[in-house]
Amino acid sequence: MDDYIQDGQPAGTAELSSPLTWTPEHNAYTLSAAAVENDSIPELKKSLALARIFLPKFDTDYVQFRDEVFRDVLGHHSITLLTYMLDHEGVPVSLVTPNSIFQWASLPLIEALIARGWDVNAQDGAAFNGKRLIDYLVRERYGKEDLVRWLIEGKGAAVESQPCDTDGYKTRVQLPPLLETCAAFGSVSMFKFLEEKGARSSWRILHVAVETAASRGANPDCEVPAQTPNEKAKNMSVEMLHYLVDERQLDINGMDADGTPQNPTDSHWDTPICYASRCRNGAPVVRWLLKKGADPTSKNPNSGFDAVAYAKEAKCDEVLSVLEEWQRTKVQR
Repeated sequence: MDDYIQDGQPAGTAELSSPLTWTPEHNAYTLSAAAVENDSIPELKKSLALARIFLPKFDTDYVQFRDEVFRDVLGHHSITLLTYMLDHEGVPVSLVTPNSIFQWASLPLIEALIARGWDVNAQDGAAFNGKRLIDYLVRERYGKEDLVRWLIEGKGAAVESQPCDTDGYKTRVQLPPLLETCAAFGSVSMFKFLEEKGARSSWRILHVAVETAASRGANPDCEVPAQTPNEKAKNMSVEMLHYLVDERQLDINGMDADGTPQNPTDSHWDTPICYASRCRNGAPVVRWLLKKGADPTSKNPNSGFDAVAYAKEAKCDEVLSVLEEWQRTKVQR
């Protein structure tokens, strides 16, 4: 506790105008909650000063309390309190995780963090699959594509991720390639930008785009007026499908992995139409894929499932009707 003594009194107590007491109504916890709610540095100073004095008496770790307050600050999206705690309270900048800032990320916030030593390629822990900030922001719904471009072109954000340690487990988490995330949830313009910057492709680009479009109930044969976020998302999926199939001419019947399965538990090994057939709202996408030449009879070499089997298993009745109609038409020919 001597570490907190300055000029005969605990450090930080000069800011305290009220008595150095700890009551249910007046303590470090209630003051910190008020400080975060009010975005108030003076109240935050009082909270931390009380914590330095009293928490050691309660056999409670001050640093643990301080870091919890900092996480509350992150959750409240306060640049003011965040920079104060980094600059004056000894909080390590590594406590700022991509998951804690992606929703309120901005140029001023990231500039402030970088100035204090934050790594733009920092990864979340295994619980969040080792995501980086740009892995979140390439998703169009966050409306921060300009920030992605700035991070990559001006701040050294890498388009390739590294495996993430799983906190003592023997396996390591590997994020999907950034282009896969973009194909599923991003825009065509962002997809093109990432490719120009060296983002690698994968065998699942079309598959994940199809799956997202089908789950959204998008109809590649028509766009809808983009008056709601849901309609905007559908149109974005439609644009991505047309780009990947019509312009890029990705294999409509390609498998989502290379080579042959190594063992019966291998995941993947399906074609794009199998992905769509598992989605309750996927009938329009399935119908469109069939018109583009998709073969619904292609089977997964492990499970033996084809598109019809997947539709039955997922109880996608409308999808099943589309596939059965295709089969009847084919027989009549």
